[in-house]
Amino acid sequence: MAWARYWEWERAVKIELPRIIADTDLRILHQPIFWLGSGVPVARGFEALSRFPIHPRIPVGLWFRTARDMGIGCELELAAVRAALMPLERVSGKAFLSVNASLETVPRLIEIIPNTLASPLTIDLPYGALNDPRGGELFEVLRDRGASIAIDDVPIEDLHVLRPSLLELQPDCIKVDVLTGLANDPMARFNLADGLAWCRGAGIRLVAERVDRLDDLAVLYDLGLEWAQGYCLSRPVLL
Repeated sequence: MAWARYWEWERAVKIELPRIIADTDLRILHQPIFWLGSGVPVARGFEALSRFPIHPRIPVGLWFRTARDMGIGCELELAAVRAALMPLERVSGKAFLSVNASLETVPRLIEIIPNTLASPLTIDLPYGALNDPRGGELFEVLRDRGASIAIDDVPIEDLHVLRPSLLELQPDCIKVDVLTGLANDPMARFNLADGLAWCRGAGIRLVAERVDRLDDLAVLYDLGLEWAQGYCLSRPVLL
């Protein structure tokens, strides 16, 4: 039954994608990114998240995966970034806006980044960008355009093996996924504490994402991690 639903969803996505891209028919929600350093969470950034108007039960990842399979992945990513940039004037100039893109989209992405930005812009690139031979050149292209670079969805257990790539490419930020939980996982806590100490020495911001449980948030405070996002702090909002 689950497979039948998957194929039904995929067929619907293939039908709707060309129109959605042509019309930039995307709804963008913004998940606040909080600074925890003062003891009270303060929203200092927002990550733009795409929502599709048709078949809302279909997982967002399926839309982007199907677009890549159809050879229009870059077009969908660019449509999502265009939609995310529209409310930029409503974001406080002190807060940054974070948008997601693949490394393949970067050469075209820089063409739609405004020459002057109302707020700092961060490009969230996938974890695999650290191992892509084009990474160094494309990172510089983004920096020349005034954007910061974040590496998204980094597994906590991989923080230590990434250090050579991180030192070479020098992203501004890495984001680790704590969805699996920290409160009951001593090894994850150790890896996160070790990675946090290393990132501070390297001048790289470490953000915990998908922080959905209060006990995990308490662990972040205990470790001294200063940046986090997740449902226990705030669900995505409409700016």
